[in-house]
Amino acid sequence: MKCVVCNRRKGKRYCPAKHTKICAICCAEKRGIEINCPLDCEYLIAGQKVHQQRITKARIEKEGIKSYVKKTDLYLKSPEFFANIEIAISRLYRSNKNLSNKDLILGLEQASKTLETQDKGIIYEYIGENEYSNEITKSILNIVNSFMN
Repeated sequence: MKCVVCNRRKGKRYCPAKHTKICAICCAEKRGIEINCPLDCEYLIAGQKVHQQRITKARIEKEGIKSYVKKTDLYLKSPEFFANIEIAISRLYRSNKNLSNKDLILGLEQASKTLETQDKGIIYEYIGENEYSNEITKSILNIVNSFMN
């Protein structure tokens, strides 16, 4: 049986999103992007683990081990917080195909500036002209505020 995504190669992996078998190449290239994988998909989980290992290795090479250990400690102290951030960003990307990495960076910067002003005792929410980045900013701030309360 051919892969239902590319219709070229033999489908060998069962895809819970497509309810049939797809080829490993389509699974690897399109999971979480074009294929709306459930969060408990074994291939999605394995792919994220490999991706995270690559990122970790690159960060250690770039920043050094001390900086990496600090960030790891922060993550280990509040994994639910970071999981909620990741889920929110994934949902935004899935709901809006026009969203770009530039929008994400801008939204995160706006959220960071807003939080910095709050630390100084000033209530000011940074909002830009980009509606996508504003949506990201609001999502991030909602998550931060829910964990601070």
